[in-house]
Amino acid sequence: MRSFVLALLLTLAQPVTAQTWVHVYGRSWHDQAGYREINTGVGIEQQFAPAWSWAVGTFQNSEDRQSVVVMAKYHWIDQAPWAVRWQLGMVTGYSRYDTAPVILPELCWSWVCGMIIPNVGQSAAAAAFYLRVPL
Repeated sequence: MRSFVLALLLTLAQPVTAQTWVHVYGRSWHDQAGYREINTGVGIEQQFAPAWSWAVGTFQNSEDRQSVVVMAKYHWIDQAPWAVRWQLGMVTGYSRYDTAPVILPELCWSWVCGMIIPNVGQSAAAAAFYLRVPL
């Protein structure tokens, strides 16, 4: 939690010209029963280069545990209202791993973003959606 607060404060200290978004996490669908599909949480994203941003957030994960996620995002296609990005980072809070690496594609239309999470080992594949609201 301290890392999240520090990242939030550093983001707010950035120049006004930098693009910043608030993430509002919310919903996932799994290919197997028994997983939480309401994944409430909040995050923040800051663009630091024309094709790159970073994001940090916390949410109630599909195993009903608290997770923290830190991602670098490569903005592969950004043609408003559509965007395709690749996310590379780390996530905590899952039973099989204390901290797990993550590489995920992300597709956004306007403020709505979705990602496909593949089945890794004994987990379930999922599609997850969140709102990415500009500040």
